Amino acid sequence: MKTRLPMMALTGLIVATVLSSAIQPAQAAERVSPVTRPINVHQAAPAAQTSPTQPVRLTGTFTFTNDLISSRFTENAIGLVDFHGFVTRDREWELPVTGQVLGFLELNLEQKRADYWLQLPISPTATLNDVDNNGKTDAGVQIYALRFFPNIAGGPFAEGDDIMKGWPTFLASVVTSDADDEVLGGKLIVWSPNDKQQFPSSFGNDGKLFTRDDAAMTLPAGWSVIDLDQKPFAILRTSTVEVLVNEPAEIGVKDYAGLSYTEAFQKLLDDARRSYAFNGIEGKEPDWDALESELLPEVEQAEADKDAVAFFRAIRTFVLAFQDGHVQLNTTNDELSGELVGQYVGGYGLVLRELEDGRVITVDVFTSTANNIAAKAGILPGAEILAVDGTPIAEAIEKTQPLSAPFSSEHARRQEQVKYVLHNAPGTRAVITFKNPGKAERRVTLTSKFEIDSLFFDENNAGRGLDTDPLPIDFKVLPSSIGYIRINSSNDDLNLTFQLLRRAFSTFETKQVDDIIIDLRFNGGGTGLGLAEFFITQPITDIVIASYYSETEGKFIASDDVTSTLTPKAKLFALDKLAVLVSTNCASACEVESQELSEVPGAIVVGFTPTAGIFADVARGQYKLPESIELQMSKIRFTTPDGELFLEGTGVAPTELVPMTYENAMNWRNDPVLMAAEEALQN
Repeated sequence: MKTRLPMMALTGLIVATVLSSAIQPAQAAERVSPVTRPINVHQAAPAAQTSPTQPVRLTGTFTFTNDLISSRFTENAIGLVDFHGFVTRDREWELPVTGQVLGFLELNLEQKRADYWLQLPISPTATLNDVDNNGKTDAGVQIYALRFFPNIAGGPFAEGDDIMKGWPTFLASVVTSDADDEVLGGKLIVWSPNDKQQFPSSFGNDGKLFTRDDAAMTLPAGWSVIDLDQKPFAILRTSTVEVLVNEPAEIGVKDYAGLSYTEAFQKLLDDARRSYAFNGIEGKEPDWDALESELLPEVEQAEADKDAVAFFRAIRTFVLAFQDGHVQLNTTNDELSGELVGQYVGGYGLVLRELEDGRVITVDVFTSTANNIAAKAGILPGAEILAVDGTPIAEAIEKTQPLSAPFSSEHARRQEQVKYVLHNAPGTRAVITFKNPGKAERRVTLTSKFEIDSLFFDENNAGRGLDTDPLPIDFKVLPSSIGYIRINSSNDDLNLTFQLLRRAFSTFETKQVDDIIIDLRFNGGGTGLGLAEFFITQPITDIVIASYYSETEGKFIASDDVTSTLTPKAKLFALDKLAVLVSTNCASACEVESQELSEVPGAIVVGFTPTAGIFADVARGQYKLPESIELQMSKIRFTTPDGELFLEGTGVAPTELVPMTYENAMNWRNDPVLMAAEEALQN
């Protein structure tokens, strides 16, 4: 599935995350054929006839509510970009470097604001478009939009492995429809080589720009800013023109924080009932009527009592009604945060794993003074846990509701239930029945202390402390002479991420490394990096259909552009064998990364379990509620041509499944999954 950054799908950087996210679809657009006459963009355009007054500088400010640009872009500009892709409705049109003009942008992430300016060039060199529909061949005009212009993977311009396609819809000077990306308003910047060229003066009867029913007006020579929000369109010619960049309404955070509890809950429920990504999917869509009947009285009572905790509990119940790992709740309110996590931060210093034969064992028992409760009671590593408070361990696990709920897949749910079964509020007494290796069954009564180390323990993550702040990518050459790349995060500085990737490949080439292991077990999602494109010599095409609720259409629609192609990078890395390591920590965009890498010829996927099975787009599903409560939900789903959900609920399964045997579970310090991958590559 394609994960690079198209101009019209900047929100594709959100795959869902909890991220983000998954991938913003390339949405459908009616194919129209306006009269155009593109020139060779490498040929200098004729000099414009002089005009006493014309724009020479564009300025503006934009604000944003959605955090999707906050962590991933560190080298940003404002860009004037050729709008020829929209004129021809060509979503695959690649923006040439000659159609890019960069200006200065100052981004304030704390205020979620950007201020910018751009000097217009004297002799621009974008594509000329004959858009007056007069039946004659005219020189035409250059048409541009202003847009947020991040540097993703290389130099400041969009070229090479950092191309842009189509036309801009996100943080751009035009306002576009959420259904088909048709231009609805905003501003375009136009350059005319003389005072005889014409440009549309209205959207025409069909409501679309650059179609045959558009009335036309004559433009002065040189630069003009066209205000599409006026009737007829206005031509702005002052030397400095303010051109605003717009956050699409559907991407903006839905802010209900200033409403009453009841109003906010009702708006949240109504929006979810209308636009939740998996509406109509059996087993995925909540029972909205039942939720309203159950929770509305609770919310109304919380409002009457001015009880923020009761309101928070009702919203938590709402979240737990989903079978979707992307639906998550957060708060910066300390009281409510304590309400959410307080029941989970007590523990006994035990790390549990469920084996493939159904036994539950302690793979580690903490002996530090703070966490040594179980150790002092005589529970040893390797002990089998038989029961909790007289309830058989399997039944106790099944009843456990983890803090990390909800889940998209049963395998992810079960793994988290095992992790949380012995976590509770500090001071909780529990009777634990266990059997140490080779010993008789015993029963002890323990009282939990504040202890979260066992929650964050990960046998795949041995040696990485809880307080570390790793680079997005680590790499090394293993003693086996196999190259190893660990993707710690794809929700980090993207330019740095790609620099580190290139450094890794350069190092491997210098050391003549032929086989590579890419470890995705720590990647919770963010932005698809297109790693597979470094290793393929021929394009790989998949078909994935994106469906979402369009506020413009008032219904769910599916994208017409369903072909997703992996394209070889400009500089490839030649390898012999490839292994991809996965776990349930790999979620959302990480899963599409795993899926793509699995399609590289000869690749294997290695892990104890499949990936998390969480795949949708959450960019449109960000909410603010009263009492500093934030919530997100999936808003775009992805399916295969036969209608099956793509990755959601299943994930990417290992082709080389490492069994969770007693020996493998207890050998976590030596990383059995990595060992299995090395062995497979060496055979």
